Amino acid sequence: MRKFIIDTDPGVDDATSLIIAMNNQNFDIKLITTTYGNVDIEKTTKNALFLVEKFGKDIKVAKGSEKPMKRKQKSAIQVHGKDGLGNFQTSTPQSSPLENAVYEMYKIIKENPHEITLVELGPQTNLGKLFTTYPECESLVKEIIFEGGSPYGKKGIVPHISFNISCDPEATEIVLNTKIKKTIIPSEMGRYVAPFSQEQIEKIRKVNNTGKMLYSMYQGYKSDCIKKSTETNDLCTIMYILYPEIFSTYNCDITVDTKEMPGRIFVTEKEDGAITFVENVDKEKFFELFIENLKKINLTF
Repeated sequence: MRKFIIDTDPGVDDATSLIIAMNNQNFDIKLITTTYGNVDIEKTTKNALFLVEKFGKDIKVAKGSEKPMKRKQKSAIQVHGKDGLGNFQTSTPQSSPLENAVYEMYKIIKENPHEITLVELGPQTNLGKLFTTYPECESLVKEIIFEGGSPYGKKGIVPHISFNISCDPEATEIVLNTKIKKTIIPSEMGRYVAPFSQEQIEKIRKVNNTGKMLYSMYQGYKSDCIKKSTETNDLCTIMYILYPEIFSTYNCDITVDTKEMPGRIFVTEKEDGAITFVENVDKEKFFELFIENLKKINLTF
């Protein structure tokens, strides 16, 4: 089993990702940390605790950053609903979070040197603070896999500045400047390459009770970019970890704009590039494997 810390801002697509990851035998999740993002930090933390408890998992949740390192806080409440989970009726968590996500990440990384993969599903503020506060972590983290960004200006790509990166481009710059192995899953993957169609969402509803729960969340998930499908941005990250063979990638170097168009990234394809860029996926196989996972996760309400 690979060891992970998942940093997240649940968020409907984050919730889908956590459900798959928490219930897959290949994921040894040492910690879930929360950040502001899709909704405020209180709601994202509540949602993470709710999901851990709902699925009966013994995973610690640590509350993280409530705002970016240098900028004003952004939100995607208009996309994910007031509660962040598509206005799904959630119960109040019985447990409380740990209070310092950055310190808790540091502890786990120190206890598991060269074994922890950081999975970033939200703004990268917690990671920016981690490498600023505890620079020794740069030599101890195995890998960083993050969702967000777009190859801005690349032929055939709709010019796009992603939410996760634009929330805190300064934090992203800190992360990109580390020498840790990195993989980027751009927004295009979940938005245009492998979103769930209405027909697929109906199939999800019919799988089991977990499918019904996701279906309910998806009804309140209103993308600004695609009107008749459901984005799978963060889910693409988890599926890439599980099934890299169905994805295509290339190597590149990446820089982030922190001034003119904050959050825009520049991607330079290079054979010896330091970062793996996930470019495409077999979307039929993607959905098939997602359903296979979902079938094994049946909630009893």
